[in-house]
Amino acid sequence: MQKSKILAQKNLVEQYEKNVDLTKQQFKSYTGIAYTPLNTLDDIELSIDATLLNSPIQIADYQTKIYEENLKILKQDTNEIAWNGGTAANKDTDASDPTTLSINGDATYSVNNLSFSGGAKGTWGLSTGNFTPYVTVNITYTSDSATSEDELKIQSMSNKVQSSSLDYQEELSDHTFNVFSLQNDIQISNWELQQFLFDKSINLINLDNKQILFDNGLLTNTDLETAKKEIQIDVFEEQILKLDRLILQNNINKEFL
Repeated sequence: MQKSKILAQKNLVEQYEKNVDLTKQQFKSYTGIAYTPLNTLDDIELSIDATLLNSPIQIADYQTKIYEENLKILKQDTNEIAWNGGTAANKDTDASDPTTLSINGDATYSVNNLSFSGGAKGTWGLSTGNFTPYVTVNITYTSDSATSEDELKIQSMSNKVQSSSLDYQEELSDHTFNVFSLQNDIQISNWELQQFLFDKSINLINLDNKQILFDNGLLTNTDLETAKKEIQIDVFEEQILKLDRLILQNNINKEFL
């Protein structure tokens, strides 16, 4: 029974060593460079700041805001209500009245297809006291084809706003799900590490006890070697755990790029 257990432990160690050699060969095949073993691989403190957003979310948010502003501008240009006015006064020279003063003003009102403009001017003879008024009125109509084109532009921009808003919500939803998943992975990884460290401490205590028993002639050399192999296996498993945590850290960094 004891001999078969030792043989199983020996086969397990040999299998680990074969897997390590195979992994080194695959590394060289994929990267083109020989594997350089790590002397030490420090453990990583895994954490996530769930308040941070990644670049795709921020880009989608900015794009939506740009489209919204463009839509506002289009609506203002299409359904414009504006008054443009001005006044001016100048001193003219006239044959009948050498000294005259002219005052003029104009205004424009636009809404939908129609544009109304008007102007008024008055000439006042300073020496004669005569005042001559002038009034002009213009109405401009924009064809329905031009209005339809504006409506199409507004509809197109509205569609862009909706599409961009959906992209933002989708990016935010994916990010929220990924963060939740990564948080679960962190909890699992932390638990696995703590469990391993506990088992490792038990194996070290077991090895120390068996060494004492062996030194006092109460344990065979075979039993002592079995305990030592368990420690060797722990070394491999610890490196695997730390590498897994390094991969998880890289996945966290990628999510917040």
